[in-house]
Amino acid sequence: MCYSAIKQSFIKKIYYAADSNNEHRFSKDLINNTVEIEKGLLADDVKSMLSDFFKKIRSN
Repeated sequence: MCYSAIKQSFIKKIYYAADSNNEHRFSKDLINNTVEIEKGLLADDVKSMLSDFFKKIRSN
C-alpha cells in the first residue's frame, strides 16, 4: 500500500532515519530506481530519541 501511494504521488525522494525492520523496508529494488532513498539520517540522534520516548511510555 505504501509503495502504491508513493508511486501514484510521484514522490522523488524519501528520507528516513529509524530503520528497525530489516525484512520490510524500502529498497531501491522495490521502488524500481524512480525514487531516491536516503536512510539513516541522524540515526544516532533518532535512536536515542526513540529509546527515551519508549522508556517514558513504559514508565507510565
